[in-house]
Amino acid sequence: MFTGLVEGTGRVVARDDMDGGMRLRLATPLAATASRGDSIAHNGVCLTVVAVEDGERIVTEIGPETMRVTNLGGLVAG
Repeated sequence: MFTGLVEGTGRVVARDDMDGGMRLRLATPLAATASRGDSIAHNGVCLTVVAVEDGERIVTEIGPETMRVTNLGGLVAG
């Protein structure tokens, strides 16, 4: 259960659309300690880290249903 504790903030650096979903690259200080398989909340939605790039960015993949029922589908880089 998400308790509202915020450990850091991030920025969308890239959005790649794929098969009804998308892949997000997020620049965040949390990337320095993140590992593949970790769960990180973005806009209140728990996302699984599928990759960490250069210890500076995390990569997540978002499926069509999550895009439909959350505000994540409207995210853009920046």
